[in-house]
Amino acid sequence: MPIVHSVNTVYSKTLAETRARTIHLYRTFQKAVPTIVKEYRFNYPSAELRKKIRAEFERNKAISDIGAINIALFKGETEYEEIVNCWKQINHFQNYFDEGYKPKPQITTDSNFVQRFLEGKA
Repeated sequence: MPIVHSVNTVYSKTLAETRARTIHLYRTFQKAVPTIVKEYRFNYPSAELRKKIRAEFERNKAISDIGAINIALFKGETEYEEIVNCWKQINHFQNYFDEGYKPKPQITTDSNFVQRFLEGKA
């Protein structure tokens, strides 16, 4: 099992520095894919994991504030450290790939709820 040692938190002052750190983190994640697949007994092809990593980076692509970028990079580095050091359990890691998971709907105070329930529409 590989061990990734903690690094000091770095605060980038320019967008160029954050871009370089982001690319470094992305490449580090991609290089660790074979290890992650082996350690977590991942049932999907490696390409699925690589695609998910890419999607997570693309999701944060629109962030333009340097402070927010630094926070996202810190969270990404922490996530990498937790995954590679196997500090996450297998089910925590698998939750990234559960497409069927949906949060519970909010409970509303609808006065017609009982009527709709009895009609089979609720």
